[in-house]
Amino acid sequence: MVRADSPHRRSAAPQGSSRSAIVDAAEMLFLERGFGGVSVDELAAAAGVARRTLYNHFDSKEQIFAEVMSRMSADLAQALPPAVETMGDVKTVLRLVAEAVLEFQTRADYRALVSIVIAEGKQFEWLRGEFAQLNDPYLERFARYLSFLTEGQILACANPDLAARQFIGLFNEALFWPTLMGQSVTLGRQEVIDEAIGMFLLRYQGRS
Repeated sequence: MVRADSPHRRSAAPQGSSRSAIVDAAEMLFLERGFGGVSVDELAAAAGVARRTLYNHFDSKEQIFAEVMSRMSADLAQALPPAVETMGDVKTVLRLVAEAVLEFQTRADYRALVSIVIAEGKQFEWLRGEFAQLNDPYLERFARYLSFLTEGQILACANPDLAARQFIGLFNEALFWPTLMGQSVTLGRQEVIDEAIGMFLLRYQGRS
């Protein structure tokens, strides 16, 4: 998820148990206390490594947080079932995508990460840029599926990437964001998914 030109990217970071321990400890501390509330010394202590060892693996605290985000991005990409694109007609696949994304978004660690970006993104502007990439892998996969259906004249998506984001937005606005903000939501998940699919297909269903 970290771009090649990102200031937090390390060209040749060593791998191993120490690196994993650092990221595991960082994820726990960051999600509990936020990015600004954790020091490098605290990260090293929680991981059971020396400060020097930590810097052998990462150049900065920012880079460690980016690694936590990268791990979360990989988890989200894997939330979509393997070969979901072949699991039925377009309505079936749209439903599977919606259910997979919404289920992932119930994870406490994901919701905590979003809350951190909202709370600290103004102070640490790079957080917003890194978080913006978190959804890219699964959105790109979904957009490719929509492009394939467009080529087959099943859908008519002039901009598959935009269409993918619009579909996710249809149920995020009704369920994810309100609950994250502590609002009471009376709509049922299946009702929201049904309406999202219906609205999406009304706009993008291809005409033979």
